[in-house]
Amino acid sequence: MELRWVMANVAVVGASREVRLLIKGLLRLHHHVVVAEGSSFDVLDAIPPETEPPVVIVDFDLEEPGRLEAIRVARKSRPLSRFVLLTPGGGPPMREAGRSVGANAVIGRPFAVRELIEAVAPGSSTPPPHP
Repeated sequence: MELRWVMANVAVVGASREVRLLIKGLLRLHHHVVVAEGSSFDVLDAIPPETEPPVVIVDFDLEEPGRLEAIRVARKSRPLSRFVLLTPGGGPPMREAGRSVGANAVIGRPFAVRELIEAVAPGSSTPPPHP
C-alpha cells in the first residue's frame, strides 16, 4: 500500500506569537504549508485569490470581545476554506460555540498533535453547519 502525503495550505490566526510559531512548526513538520499567520483575520487578505482555499486555524479566546463575530464574518467571506478552532477546553459549550460560527472542527486545549493534524488534513473535517 502506497502512502501519499496530502499537503494543505494553512493560515494561523490569533494566539500569541509564540503559540503561532509552535503551531506553524507542528504543521510544517507534517508537510503542510503555512501561507499566512497573524493575530487577526486581516492576514487572510494577503492570500492571493488563485491560492487553494486554506485551512484556517483560529486560536479561540473567549475573553476577546467580538471574536465569535469575527470568526463568523471570516467564515462567510471564505466559504471554501475549512475552519479549525482551538479552544480552551473541548466541552459541549466550546463545541457549540464552534458550530455556531461554522467551524469544521473544534479542538480543545490541551490537544494531541494527531488531533490537529487530522483536522487539517484535506477531507478530514466535517462540513460547516448550514444557517
